[in-house]
Amino acid sequence: MVLVRGDKILLSKESTGLFILSFMLVSLSALSYVPSPEQSSLYFFAMAYVLFALFSFIFSDWWRSISHTCIFLFLLAFLSVIVNFFVSMAVDIQIGKWFRSFVPIMFFVTLLFAPFYLRVIGVRKVFLILLVSCFFYCAFLFIFNFDKFYDFMRIGGRLTFYLQDSVVPYPYVGVILAVLLPGIKAVVRIVLSCVFLFFVFAVGYKIQIIFLFGFFLFLPFSYSGAQRKLFVFLALLIMLVGVFVFAGDYIVQRFSSIGGGGDQVRMLEIEYAWSVFQSSPLWGGGLGLDVPLNLTRPTYAEQSELWASDSVSYIHNFPLYLLMVGGVVFFALFLILLKFAGVLSVRNFFSSDKYVQSAVWCSLALIVFFTTSAAFKQIQSVVLLSFFISAFNQLTDQSRRVVYE
Repeated sequence: MVLVRGDKILLSKESTGLFILSFMLVSLSALSYVPSPEQSSLYFFAMAYVLFALFSFIFSDWWRSISHTCIFLFLLAFLSVIVNFFVSMAVDIQIGKWFRSFVPIMFFVTLLFAPFYLRVIGVRKVFLILLVSCFFYCAFLFIFNFDKFYDFMRIGGRLTFYLQDSVVPYPYVGVILAVLLPGIKAVVRIVLSCVFLFFVFAVGYKIQIIFLFGFFLFLPFSYSGAQRKLFVFLALLIMLVGVFVFAGDYIVQRFSSIGGGGDQVRMLEIEYAWSVFQSSPLWGGGLGLDVPLNLTRPTYAEQSELWASDSVSYIHNFPLYLLMVGGVVFFALFLILLKFAGVLSVRNFFSSDKYVQSAVWCSLALIVFFTTSAAFKQIQSVVLLSFFISAFNQLTDQSRRVVYE
């Protein structure tokens, strides 16, 4: 919509928000990996992202109607971070390491401005932009890595053998959006679902495959009427048989690797994180805590030529990471996040509103994703989770008019 004021032509707040949000999300989808903490580009991107978020937050007028509960939770989180800083200094963690570990957590500031876009653009348009971002991630990954995809298709194996950090959850979430969002033509829905599923299987993360298998088992029960339930069940059965015909050996190979190198690393990381938590259950060991390779990745520790340091700053499990570096305090804030995400109520998964279903299922998918990867360091994961949480809250807030278009 264009507004004319005097001799000036102004874009409406909806048009401006739609352009900025689309540009930001599509730009993020072009990143097939997140810069490492040692790269200055990460800090530059983090600061630019926070400034953009604050700009949207302050000039949206949304902050004027923010609830006292949100203000209290924000102040509580801010105070917890300050206390964690002093805890880290008390155990001689370098200031640089603390800030390096804090940078990924800063991306949760998305929770502040996501409601603005949902209010001025509408739930449906924001969800469609998220779906388009999922598609563009797959397209960018394929176009700019065509030679590696060619090797993958010719030789086989997993896509992660050829590409780093392809764990970013755009295809994983894209499947749920393509299946659940209303108003999408059947042909487009099927094509998008197949594209996203190809990338999920190619990346080969077992937890994503298991979760999506459970999601598809749920689908027949979410439709009303016996005939529709039967039709969806038969369609899923045909699809499942087709997957095993074309990729049965690959699926068996992936799940026969349970307990292998990657799983062993995650178990050792959990043991280490739990030991740190037990030594300081209230505040944890502090952000920036070193995770020694010899205790969590002994095989990697032996390959000293591949590692510039004998430690890393993360583990592949966000809830356990919070217990390790922030204790009960940080973990309690995470549980509050789950409450706001709407995933603690089974009723929400069977909601008659497909937008509510999409928000809840995508939030749950991302939270499961957080338990097996360093997802909190991936900007896209936090941005997606924040929008789905905000969408759920707007859709279920009876005191506010829900805007779909």
